[in-house]
Amino acid sequence: MAIERLDERSQENIANLLDRIRNKECCAFIGAGLSRPARYPSWLELLDKLKAESENCLGAKIDDAHLDYYERAQEYRNILGIDNYRNIIQREFDPENDKQPWLPVHLYLVEMPFISYITTNYDCIIENAYAYIERDLAPIYNFYPLLPISHLRDRQVYHIHGIIDHSRLIETLNSIILTRSDFDEAYAPGSNLIKLITCIYTELTSFFVGFNVRDPWMMRILKSSLSEFEQTRKIAFGRGIGPLKNIKHYALLPYAKKTPTDDHIGRRIITEEIDLDATNREDEDLQSLGVYTIRYTGDSQNHTQLINIIHDLYEAITGIKEHLISQDLTFRGE
Repeated sequence: MAIERLDERSQENIANLLDRIRNKECCAFIGAGLSRPARYPSWLELLDKLKAESENCLGAKIDDAHLDYYERAQEYRNILGIDNYRNIIQREFDPENDKQPWLPVHLYLVEMPFISYITTNYDCIIENAYAYIERDLAPIYNFYPLLPISHLRDRQVYHIHGIIDHSRLIETLNSIILTRSDFDEAYAPGSNLIKLITCIYTELTSFFVGFNVRDPWMMRILKSSLSEFEQTRKIAFGRGIGPLKNIKHYALLPYAKKTPTDDHIGRRIITEEIDLDATNREDEDLQSLGVYTIRYTGDSQNHTQLINIIHDLYEAITGIKEHLISQDLTFRGE
């Protein structure tokens, strides 16, 4: 089993995660890494598509090296105009455009007793997998800005950055969070999204999969949620209530890799060599925020072990060894 090949710390974290899933205390936090094999674009790939269309519109190259990702998206939307901008996003996430409706890994996730599914993805893959498993029961999904905390334990799907549902296209296209102004609005203090993530952080266990929890905005949200939790703990202690239970979260992540270097003639050399020191530093930083890592081996193109670990979780929870469905394990465009 893939789990048996993990390091000792990761195996311990897997065991604790399994307890939380079985006790129905855990939600799955799913990122774009699980949608790439179904041929949906990553966030960076989508930005590259928008950039190419913007350059076609201008008839000139765009120098945006000084801009962060959110600012790049903002510039492209300004150049393209809102209608063209939305049309491009609609096209790139059209399920009829050489996309797969779901993959076995999504079936494994929806068959485990997670109490909810949180995702930053715009696609409907989780809903498709859910419908395939349940057959007669359509999944209920929520999308930004309508993110009701009251249904967090009802096995519903939360698209916290919006969704593109071609059966509700006009409505859902307006939900997408991609540009700087989108993020500033969505993550403003006291927003529904901030309240939702804070509630998840302080009351539930999260399992991050296919998701870069080291992303600066996610680190900022985790720090904010931890601050909220510590403030509540302080008040509870002062009133003789507690101690409050420490909530642990878990992230399935590849080992950190050695930094790319340049050879003697200036060519960039990308290495897949594991950097244990960097991995340990990342683990310490994340653990200080309540996130415990499960490390797997994977290169920039193939994350087979990630899929195998999720399968092992599925088998441990359900007792079912495997689905008789072929797997496509190659991550495209990473």
